[in-house]
Amino acid sequence: MYILIFTSTLYRGRNSSRKAKSRNRCGRHRYCLNGFKSFSVVSTIRQTGRVIMNFNKITGLVTAFIVGIFLLFPCAGGAEDVVIITNKSVSADTLKEEDVKNIFIGKMTSWNDNQKINFATLPNGDEIHRAFLKKFIKRTPEQYSRYWKKQIFTGKSKIPRSFQTEKGLLEYVASTKGAIGYVSTGQITDDIKVLTIQF
Repeated sequence: MYILIFTSTLYRGRNSSRKAKSRNRCGRHRYCLNGFKSFSVVSTIRQTGRVIMNFNKITGLVTAFIVGIFLLFPCAGGAEDVVIITNKSVSADTLKEEDVKNIFIGKMTSWNDNQKINFATLPNGDEIHRAFLKKFIKRTPEQYSRYWKKQIFTGKSKIPRSFQTEKGLLEYVASTKGAIGYVSTGQITDDIKVLTIQF
């Protein structure tokens, strides 16, 4: 009788110990599993952050590359340079940059052979006109326009001859003795002479 009771008690004790160990294992397992889940979430967030940073870097490099391409190879409208052209009756083949400026602000009125200078310009809104003023006159279209308004108001000079298109200016220079003007390189024809400018 006592032996049975002791055996039963011992069995229940061992069984309880096993259950406790099992609970401890499960508890540790659950703890480890939750920790693993937390670690996985943090790791995923970090990896996502790295991906975003790398994407931003790549985007920045691509943008810089595209901008560089546009700077190195301008669009067709801005790729052509401005050249100074004259009527074939003009004996000069070269001009100093200062002479170009003096002609187009009315300070130089005749060629070396005493032939009268007839200069022609393009309108303020024209890109070739803007490029010409920036390169040779060192003024903006607005400044150039104000200068001539002042010259006309004080009676020092007459209003410059202006054409709405390069074609119109080109035809004028080609048909007028002593004429000088400017066009883009794509407009050059055999009817006019292109001057070499000394900077």
